[in-house]
Amino acid sequence: MRISVITPTRNREDRLRTMYRCFAQQTWPDRELLILDDSPQPSPFFTKLNDPQVIYRHLTQPLVLGEKRNRLVAYSSGDFIAHFDDDDLYAPDYLTSLMKLRGEADFFTLSAWFAWGEKADAWWYWDTERILPYRYAVSGVGAVPQIRSATTDKEQRGIELNLWGYGFSYLYKKAIWETNHFPPVGFGEDYAFAKKVAEQGFKRAAAPDTEGLALHILHGTNSSGMYPQFALPPFLIEKLFGSWLPGLLPRAP
Repeated sequence: MRISVITPTRNREDRLRTMYRCFAQQTWPDRELLILDDSPQPSPFFTKLNDPQVIYRHLTQPLVLGEKRNRLVAYSSGDFIAHFDDDDLYAPDYLTSLMKLRGEADFFTLSAWFAWGEKADAWWYWDTERILPYRYAVSGVGAVPQIRSATTDKEQRGIELNLWGYGFSYLYKKAIWETNHFPPVGFGEDYAFAKKVAEQGFKRAAAPDTEGLALHILHGTNSSGMYPQFALPPFLIEKLFGSWLPGLLPRAP
């Protein structure tokens, strides 16, 4: 069963080599990587790469993110589609683990995940299905602790958006895309897609990452921030990520 990994990108040449290494080290055997790049110039790395599992396309005119995802899925040959964001990191067992975690679902995403603040060298964990009296508002440049005396209705409604709206860990059957394309917008296309999947009666599932399967990177130019409940100590990072992360980050865990 083939998994097509799709990566829309723009002006992230400094991160593409690392993203490719994450793909190349995957234990799932039948896979392909498709990159759609609308940077001003083609990627020097991918234009020189000789890997039959990789399809790289460069566009001379920019496209919004939703349309780039649609084109990538249309180009793909897999039974399943997985998202690899160009600025996040994925463990070698990532695809294999997500295929197990999804069970019989048509669409799967991680409900809780790890993150690293690149500039602050800080580590976080966000369970998007939990509302606690405290949290951090984290961006690429820092974090602000927030303590709340009561849970608001807005925060309760936000669980749905946060749970299904971070597309970096999506895995879904290609067949559901055939009747449910991404909207042609530059932001929020992932949540709109996931919402329509449910409205059309497809089965969705989510599960927390408790093993260190992926690492979301906060670097200052992300399209969105996050609200983790937990800051993590360095010794825990070594236990979770020590087998695969060294060499992928600018600083070793």
